[in-house]
Formats: sequence, structure tokens, C-alpha cells
Amino acid sequence: MKSVIREYLELTEQEKLELWEKAIFVFDTNVFLNLYRYTPKTTKQLLNAFEQLKDRIWMPYQVAFEFSRDRYEVIYEANERFKNLSIDAEKLVKKWTEDLRTEKNDSDVQELTEFLKKWIEKKEQNNCLITNPMEDNILTKLLSLFENKVGQPYTKEEKDKIEAEGEKRYSNNIPPGYKDKKKIDNKYGDLLVWKEILKYATAEKKDIIFVTHDQKEDWWNQIHGKTIGPRIELRKEFYDQTHHMFHMYTMSSFLSNFGESTGEAIDTTTIDEVELFSAVIRKKTSRKELNKYYDYLENENENERQAAQIRFEITRLENKNRKRGRVINNLYYEGSKGKLSEKKVKLLENNVRNFEKDLQRIEQLRSDLKML
Repeated sequence: MKSVIREYLELTEQEKLELWEKAIFVFDTNVFLNLYRYTPKTTKQLLNAFEQLKDRIWMPYQVAFEFSRDRYEVIYEANERFKNLSIDAEKLVKKWTEDLRTEKNDSDVQELTEFLKKWIEKKEQNNCLITNPMEDNILTKLLSLFENKVGQPYTKEEKDKIEAEGEKRYSNNIPPGYKDKKKIDNKYGDLLVWKEILKYATAEKKDIIFVTHDQKEDWWNQIHGKTIGPRIELRKEFYDQTHHMFHMYTMSSFLSNFGESTGEAIDTTTIDEVELFSAVIRKKTSRKELNKYYDYLENENENERQAAQIRFEITRLENKNRKRGRVINNLYYEGSKGKLSEKKVKLLENNVRNFEKDLQRIEQLRSDLKML
């Protein structure tokens, strides 16, 4: 029965573990572009994750094209916000000077102006990763990681054929990409990425894990507002064509699983930022909320915010340990049926160690919360 309704069955934790250990990782364009938008610490941790998986990563040509096309605009956008801050600061000082009927050369006004100037400069130095697209260390790192790991572009005839198929698919809401059917530019971008993934997996006989910030319904199976997994149609199409496995992760889920599987320490603020930025992109929250988060990082001594953050952290760690518990039980069960491989023994040890470590951390956080 399982083989007949395969696409309707979500992967078990054990199947996800096995897939994680052997699949090729493919990242959507938005994953790479957001490297220019995050704080330096978050970008560094993401690039480190790519580095750790460098032997099992691949990039569709369409992703490389979209990244190259949009990179300059994203860098400009990241830099422009600091120029806008300087303009806003000038307007603010001018307004206050007028409201208080203060002279422009007043020493207090000059002191405020200098303070705001230095504050913005400090923020720019700490948060603006790339100021010159010609001196782009993020691009340099990606070019190195993905050397000889990028697909070939479709010919005009191949592309025309896919777009003609896309017209029919979109009219029948067949994923992926039909949510973009009203777009004028890059209407079939998601479908081209999908077709390249299918082509690569078929030729190389590989399982695929696709990582994206996109959480639209034309990629994800969503039931009553809850994301269950990849669209059923995508899993079926992938298996029917390649006879291999396909799974998807959001960027924050990818980071959580990466930390679990490798034992690498992923900073909690990295996952927080990725999740919040993803929500901004999906317009589930505002840029204002994102700015509040960044303000929070510099105001950790405020009791109310600190308490809220502690409660959030306790919940996050409890969720991680519930997942670890399932993984540990599965590995113990597998071990009871026969000898575990050396890699799985290490995985079991890492999960047990991290489970106990986070359990202690939860108790400490609960104690801290009582002290506030």
C-alpha cells in the first residue's frame, strides 16, 4: 500500500535522518540574496553551514541567474537604509531646533548632531556587510563553494517549451510557481528551478533536499494554516521521474537540523533572525518588527524584553528536545535490531549530549526567569 500512496505519506524522523546524510542540498535564490541582508554573525554562520556541506551542494542555473541579476539591487538596498537614516537624523535635529527655538550653532545641537552621526556610522560598520559590489567577500565565497556545481542554462527552445507547459500548469494550479502567474517578470522562475532539479536528480540519480524562504502554497502542503511538508504533487512528480526522494526545509528549519546533525553550535539569535526575516518577506510581520528585534539585541537589560526572550528560548529548546527525543528513540530502536554504523553511533551520542545540555539550559533559564 505504501508504494501506491507514497506521495501522501510524510517522511518519518528516521527517513529524514537518512535523507539528510545522503541527499544533495539545493538552495533557492532568496537564501543567497538574504546573506546581504542579515547581520554579519548570521551571514557567517550560514556560509559556514554551506562550507560544511560543500561536497553535497548544487545550484540550478536559474538560481545563479536570479542571484547575479538581483545582487546589486540587494546590496544597494542594504546600503541605502543607512543613507536614509542620516537624512532622517538631519530632519529630526532640524525639527527639534525649530520647535525649541534653538540656534543652529548651539553647542547642545552640535553635540546631538555629532552623536547621531557617529551612531549611524557605527551601525553601518557593524551591519553593512558589502559597501562595494566589486569587493564582495560573500560572492567570492559562493563562487568558490559552487565551482563546477551549477547547472547549464536551457536553450531558447527548451525554455520556450517549459514556459508553454507552465501556462497549462498554472491555469490548473499545478505547483510550483502558479502563485506567480500574475507576474510580468520572471513568471516561470520557480518552474525553471524545479525542472532543473528534476533533470539533475534524474541524471545523477540523487535524492534532493530543497531549502527556501518561500512559504507560498505552490511549494508547501498547508492544512488549516499549518505547513505539513512539500506539496504532494511535487513529491509525486519527483519520484515518478527520478525514483528518488525529495524533501524541503525552510531556512530556519535547515539551520536547526544542521546543528543537530553536525553538532555545530548555531547561535539562537541566528535562527531568530532568519525566522523573523522570513516572516517579513512573507509579509506576516512588518519591517518595524524586524527593527524592534535588532533594537532588542542592544537592550537586553530591559527586564520585560529579557523575560520575553527567556520564555521564547525555553519554548524553542523544549521543541528541539522533543525532536531529539524522537531521534534518540529511533536510533536506540534501530540499534536493538542490529549494530549501528559508526556515523549513527556518533549521531546518537551527539543527540544525547545535546539533549542533556539543553535540559540543563532550560532549568537554568527557568531559574533566571524567576529572578527577574
